Amino acid sequence: MSAYETKGRPIPGAAGTAIMALDEATAKLTEEARSDLWNDQAWRDATAAEITEQIWWGFQHENLLPLLTTVETADEGDRIVVEDVYGTEVHWVGLGGQIDETTMTQDVFELRPDYVGFHVSQSEREMRQNFGVKSQQLVQSCVQQIDAAISHRLFRTFQIAIPGPGHASFIQGAGIGSGGGAITLAMIDTAIDEVEDESIDEGGATIVGRRRMVAAVMDAVRDSNLFAPEQNDAIARTGRLGTYRGVPVVQLKNFRDRNKRAYFPRNELLVAAKDASKVGLWGTLATKEGSEQFGWRWHFLGRRSAGFVVHRPESARRIVDTSVTP
Repeated sequence: MSAYETKGRPIPGAAGTAIMALDEATAKLTEEARSDLWNDQAWRDATAAEITEQIWWGFQHENLLPLLTTVETADEGDRIVVEDVYGTEVHWVGLGGQIDETTMTQDVFELRPDYVGFHVSQSEREMRQNFGVKSQQLVQSCVQQIDAAISHRLFRTFQIAIPGPGHASFIQGAGIGSGGGAITLAMIDTAIDEVEDESIDEGGATIVGRRRMVAAVMDAVRDSNLFAPEQNDAIARTGRLGTYRGVPVVQLKNFRDRNKRAYFPRNELLVAAKDASKVGLWGTLATKEGSEQFGWRWHFLGRRSAGFVVHRPESARRIVDTSVTP
């Protein structure tokens, strides 16, 4: 069965044509890799540039950063800062009165870049035998892992900024529902109200979490009969909440690293406005490709500069279910 057939029936229209074209391009790339073109530096450079472009395009279109934070891009070496300016006061005075003077002050946070990157090493013979498919697998894996790594660093920055009990933006309870000691929908409602009240961003709040926490909120909403019957039926049918009180609910993919460790805890929800944090991205994705001079392995390396800050934790709430292990 070909990649563009389902149960013996060709996929009709543009979708089938696009998949056929992808199959043909993949086969052509493998054929070229098996030929003498493998030793042609111009071909290697062009192929590496195409792989890099696909990874870069995928990251730009699949990452969740624009939903969760303010993103600023800059050239390598440029500064990315956050400036919170305050202190200006406006006074009413009678005619001839003296207006009190105030001095503007500001808090400046400079983002410090770190590299996030990958280094893939494969048998050169294995790569050449199926280069078209292997290169597509490389693209998909790199997009997922870069997305997960950057989102994880942002999530971890929120955890550091809102460390635990005693912090005004930290909420915890055993379970989500109406039981004693549980995180109730009223508590989540209050978190949303407080975040949106503190936020100066027009986009409002977003709720993010892994499947376990999002499903628990969904169950609590359905059990509370807050929605009309048809809405509750839609939640039960699709398994997705979509929005809660007008706030987008985003279910994080459970990406894992090579050691099968999850990037995101399964017992936390984050309610945050975009102006609570900032992510800086410098330059573009830089890559290198090549074969070992005194060996038989193929290497593909890539890196990107990124920095993170949570400068307004009052515009976020970290919600932790203590009855669930991270």
